[in-house]
Amino acid sequence: MMVDYKSIKEYVMKIHSNHPFAGYDHVERVHGICMELSQGLDVDEDVLRVAAYLHDIAVPIYGAEKHYEKALDVVEGLLRDWGLPEEKYDAVFEAIRTHTRYSNSEPKSLEAKILKDADGIDYLGAVGILRGVLRGYTSGKYKGNVSTNGKILLNNLIDTARGTFSTEKGKKIAEERMDFIKNFIERLDGEINID
Repeated sequence: MMVDYKSIKEYVMKIHSNHPFAGYDHVERVHGICMELSQGLDVDEDVLRVAAYLHDIAVPIYGAEKHYEKALDVVEGLLRDWGLPEEKYDAVFEAIRTHTRYSNSEPKSLEAKILKDADGIDYLGAVGILRGVLRGYTSGKYKGNVSTNGKILLNNLIDTARGTFSTEKGKKIAEERMDFIKNFIERLDGEINID
C-alpha cells in the first residue's frame, strides 16, 4: 500500500488554515527544505515526508506548548488510514517529538535530524525575519520601538539557531540565512542611526 499524501496534505491544510502563526505555508516550506536536505542521503522518504507534514499538527489544536508531544495523540490513529506501514510509526514519532529546540530529546535518526534542521531553517533568512516580526506583533512582544525591539528580535533569531543544526547541508543553509539577517541588522542600524 502506498502512503496517501493527498489525504495527508488535505488534512494538514484544513487543520492549519487561518492559524495566525502555524500556517500551512510553513509546513510546505519545511517539507521542501526536508526534501532538499535529504538529496543524496539514505533516508526513508515516507518517514521524512509524513513527519514533515505533521510536525506542527498540534499547534492549531492545542497551542505551541509541548506541541511536539501532543502531535502524537493527534496523528497516531490516522497513520494507518493514510497507508503508512506500522513499522515506520516510531520513526515518524521520533522525528516529530524531536523537531524543535524546545524538546528535551535530541534527534537520533537521520530523518529526525533533517526535520529539525528544516524547521530551524524556516526561522531564518527573509522568511524568518517576517515570521519573527509577525509573531512579535501578534504576541504583544513588539512595543513599537524598532530601534530596540527590532534588533533584539533579529539577534534572538540568530542566537537561538546557532549550533542547533546537525546535517552538513542544514548547517550551510542556516549560515547563509543567518548572514542575511546579520546584513539586515547592519542595514537597519544604518537606517535607524541617521543624524
